[in-house]
Amino acid sequence: MQTRPSSPVRIGIVDAHPAVVVGLSVVVNLEPDMQVAASAASADELLAQEVDLDVVVWGSSGDSARAARQLHAFGVRGVAVLAYSPAVVDSRGSSDSKGVVGVVSKADALDAIVRAIREIAAGRPSDPVSMRQPVRHADLTDREAEILALYVSGHTASAVASKLFISRHTVVDHIRNIRAKYAALDRGARYKTDLYLLAVEDGIVPRDARSPQVSGGIADSVAS
Repeated sequence: MQTRPSSPVRIGIVDAHPAVVVGLSVVVNLEPDMQVAASAASADELLAQEVDLDVVVWGSSGDSARAARQLHAFGVRGVAVLAYSPAVVDSRGSSDSKGVVGVVSKADALDAIVRAIREIAAGRPSDPVSMRQPVRHADLTDREAEILALYVSGHTASAVASKLFISRHTVVDHIRNIRAKYAALDRGARYKTDLYLLAVEDGIVPRDARSPQVSGGIADSVAS
């Protein structure tokens, strides 16, 4: 069994969606060299906590001007920023955005984000391919989209089967096919939270849909 180093990388998460925060925290805290030390719905809230951090994973922001100011504040504190908020990414070219040393996409799987955190914590800028290329949407059938929408909105595979009058085995097969289609586009969905983010990004569910944490399947790699 691995032991946690005496000084793990201390990480802060900024995202207004609880499912994202919980899902990312679960995965990060499984790493022996990382620890989620704080989280908040906005960058200003995280800055107000005055927690000693090494890396901030930033997914929620307002306009680019505000993001630039907040990035400057993180930079003054010596905190590296891994961003996937459009406003944060847009502000990278400003003189106040030197704190941004990595960019990821919500299309990236959680384990890819963890790898990016480790890279920038080691002083190596991270700019995954997924942010340099247009996002390609999976060619889901109407049935697959229907099942995905229900599954990521808080229902178990059994509950989805009951609602659609099909077997649980059929639902599980569809979810595996959905994961395979996303994986073929380098948009892997190892965790249920990954599927939720992809469904939001592709417009399959609204951003205010119930999160996967309701069903307890955040870290499941197969349908629950």
